[in-house]
Amino acid sequence: MMPMRPRALPSATIAKTMAAAFAALTCGALAAFLLIIASVVPAAAFKASDVAMLRATRSCFKCDFRGVKLAGENHFKANLRETDMTGANLEKTYLSQAFLEDAVMRGANLRGANLRFAKLQRADLSAANLTGAQLIVAWMQGTVLRGAVLDGADLQGADLAGADLTGASLARAKLFRTDLRKAKGLTQAQLDRACGDASTRLPAGLTARVC
Repeated sequence: MMPMRPRALPSATIAKTMAAAFAALTCGALAAFLLIIASVVPAAAFKASDVAMLRATRSCFKCDFRGVKLAGENHFKANLRETDMTGANLEKTYLSQAFLEDAVMRGANLRGANLRFAKLQRADLSAANLTGAQLIVAWMQGTVLRGAVLDGADLQGADLAGADLTGASLARAKLFRTDLRKAKGLTQAQLDRACGDASTRLPAGLTARVC
């Protein structure tokens, strides 16, 4: 008895099978990618009622504002103590003299924000984008700025005693009369990209670049 030869599948069937397999693989990879993104980018968790209260009263103590969008809004002297604003969009937001002690703003967008005289003691601004932000005479004792971008930020007269600047970018940052004497993680390489003078108070062994 002659052995039976395996039956060849039509090319169209092979093509359909390969396409289905590729689609399944693509969906799986896409699902994995979305899971990774979800673990890094916080889901919006804020309540519309809390946002309305902030806008009406300029106060929302210990609120959950993760992913909130307040770009360009006026929150002068707002009370946002201990509020979680991880991943929030605060670009060009007016936060002069705001109370932001112990607030969490990891990865927040604060490009061009006005934070003059703001109280940011112990706030967590890790990986936040503070490009061009105004931080003149800001209270930043113990503020966490690990990996933050402070390019072009104005820190004149700010007090950063105990602030953590590990890995922060200070390109063209204005450090005139800025108190950095007890700052952590500050390096000469960072200062070589910033602008300061004799009024810039630094840890021993570090010098400000005059520009």
